[in-house]
Amino acid sequence: MSNPGCVELKKHLDHIADLEKFVNEMMHQGIVNGWDTVLEKFAQARGEIEQKMRDLGC
Repeated sequence: MSNPGCVELKKHLDHIADLEKFVNEMMHQGIVNGWDTVLEKFAQARGEIEQKMRDLGC
């Protein structure tokens, strides 16, 4: 993964994972409710990034 584009995309994937973990924890604790659509958008973004990484051969 020496391609700079791959490295940057991996950073984005890591960030999305952190955000998903945070939102899931907040929902579990009852701090926020109804954020399922936000999690769906994270999943969509993750899929798009993973596809871009495959396209780049990462």
